[in-house]
Amino acid sequence: MLKTETRAIEVAKSLINQLAFQEESKGTQSELYLENLYIQKTLYFAQVLSLKFFDQELFQDDCQAWLHGPVIPEVYKTFRYDKPSLMRLESNNLFTEMIIELILEILDGSDAPYLEKISHEENKAWSKVYVPNIKHIIIPKQSIRDDVPQNFFEKTKEFFRTKREYGQSLITSDMDKLEF
Repeated sequence: MLKTETRAIEVAKSLINQLAFQEESKGTQSELYLENLYIQKTLYFAQVLSLKFFDQELFQDDCQAWLHGPVIPEVYKTFRYDKPSLMRLESNNLFTEMIIELILEILDGSDAPYLEKISHEENKAWSKVYVPNIKHIIIPKQSIRDDVPQNFFEKTKEFFRTKREYGQSLITSDMDKLEF
């Protein structure tokens, strides 16, 4: 597995940036995506995709098993009391941007309670290590890698097929290299 120096808070800012772009292009602004729970679960599933399909960490921070699912403590603390504002930021990490775009496409407007529910599925990474009332239990990255909900496979293939059809370049241009 390829390691990264990128911090989860940087990826969270990229996520918020991408959400701002989507809201701007629709002419709307939703508070739904600014909830800490939504940000946490989206980051977790983005890490799942990155580990599974690219064998690369999206961010170096560990995910921990808390009551409401996987949590990245630094991101939680940052947005605990202050919701982030949707603002356009410049990003120079194309891999992060691609993974964020992909996970938002796959989640397709899913809300935080739904994401919490699928992160709690039996025999998945969170449920294997979670102990009630105990924080700081790290979810192993190998377990996260194997925590791919079934519908992610088809949606991921479709995402790359569409990108290829429109001639958009990707970091991994050969879809056959991806593990499905």
